[in-house]
Amino acid sequence: MAEENTKAASGKIKEEEVKKVALTFDDGPNPDHTETLLEGLKERNVKATFFLLGAECEKYPEIVKKIHADGHLIGVHSYEHVNLSNLTDQAAMEQEDKTDLFQFRHKDTKKMQSRL
Repeated sequence: MAEENTKAASGKIKEEEVKKVALTFDDGPNPDHTETLLEGLKERNVKATFFLLGAECEKYPEIVKKIHADGHLIGVHSYEHVNLSNLTDQAAMEQEDKTDLFQFRHKDTKKMQSRL
């Protein structure tokens, strides 16, 4: 009975009735963990969002390119992992702007959103 309630007239599951989960990963890219995550996601045909630190992006641009090439979304966490509530508004915005600058220089990545 429950199965009948999740099917449209055509017999297909209605999009709005399918439960979804969003996977997000913060603070990368990390050479010890991000590659392993990407492999596991690819094996399972799963997409995720990676909220990256600008400083780490500059250290590991090839990992950022791989995240993007694999079809994952990329968001800005900040440039360095600082407590933004302890910064002035200007200093907090500089954290994001520095990370945006990295993404502008590497046009094959697209910023989705910020997680500040």
